[in-house]
Amino acid sequence: MSGTGSVSGTIVVDTSYLKSLNVPFGGALMLLKDAQTHETKGFAYTAADGTYTIDHVSDGSYYLLVDVPYVPHTDTMFFDLPVGGILLGADYAIVLNGIETNGTPYLGLEEYKEIEWSMAPNPADKVVEITSDQAVKVIRIISIDGAVVTEINPAEGALKTTLDISQLKQGVYLVRMDQSAPKRLVVTKK
Repeated sequence: MSGTGSVSGTIVVDTSYLKSLNVPFGGALMLLKDAQTHETKGFAYTAADGTYTIDHVSDGSYYLLVDVPYVPHTDTMFFDLPVGGILLGADYAIVLNGIETNGTPYLGLEEYKEIEWSMAPNPADKVVEITSDQAVKVIRIISIDGAVVTEINPAEGALKTTLDISQLKQGVYLVRMDQSAPKRLVVTKK
């Protein structure tokens, strides 16, 4: 295979129902398929930490398949790779009903800076204040089964946002800012 691009990501087992996040899945076969011909153009196995990289990828339109025995593939990630492009964040999660995409991949043409953020109080019953080191476009509150319960678009340039969580049922949720790693939020009711 000739080319200068690469595709990389992480495969995890979703164990959020056990109150833990992101258990790496090693040994999964990642297949890079041509979007038009469905021909396999590259492959890699995930390492023990769940990461993989497929190197020497030519520019073109592709999709990824995760081959884990006895687990159905319920979601497919399609993407275009430019000449010399580096696709990062091609992540998947193994959930109860199959294998799904996990986040949005991005081209590694610019340096990506992870958002540093905090949330307080936690546990909370009425409001939570989120503070970040950079402006974000969207904040999502996600239920334990993966459904987006609330989606907030903070004011442009805002580094601090207050979320009203009084309408949420008691339980454990995930809060995600843009494409950052999610953090656990515990909602209590008095």
